[in-house]
Amino acid sequence: MNLSRGNAWLRKIGYDPIIVRGAIAGTLALCYYQLDWRWLRLVLRFCTATFLSWLGHEVRPVPSLQDIVLLVDRVAFSFSPNCTYAVLILLVSPFVWRLHLRWTQNVMRVAVLAIMIEGLNVVRVALSIHLARQGVSWNLVHDVPHTVLHYAVLATAIFFAIRADHKHRAECPDLSDESDRLIHAENR
Repeated sequence: MNLSRGNAWLRKIGYDPIIVRGAIAGTLALCYYQLDWRWLRLVLRFCTATFLSWLGHEVRPVPSLQDIVLLVDRVAFSFSPNCTYAVLILLVSPFVWRLHLRWTQNVMRVAVLAIMIEGLNVVRVALSIHLARQGVSWNLVHDVPHTVLHYAVLATAIFFAIRADHKHRAECPDLSDESDRLIHAENR
């Protein structure tokens, strides 16, 4: 489905694309809570351990069947599903998707977004643990950046989605009528 037909169809049934994107994001967020995300927590623990060892910390993963734990200088840090930022990736994905692009191009956009968010998250978690081990408050080094990053990434994605939808609405005629569709096709 290209952007012209997609947005025309959404307008025809009376929905703004941003509302549809929000509904999809909400559905994906509900799906997030149905999964354990163990594999992603293990990857995050490995990357964080590598980063912390570069910073000079003594790190050791703790084998466990239930919790994903990393010992840093003999202090245990547990990795919950919320640590992975998977929910942020799922929330932002519908706002990054563009109807005028091919499906494979959109999958690549979401993949690049996921890699960027996870890379940023590894740095955030590692620096949070590093600074916490230096005596800085966990709320300050972990919770504040976590909240700021979540809202900043989500707000930026929503802004660009609204801008892209608005730009398309200004450029393309309403294609809900068959004659308009034919005229628009001839003009291409």
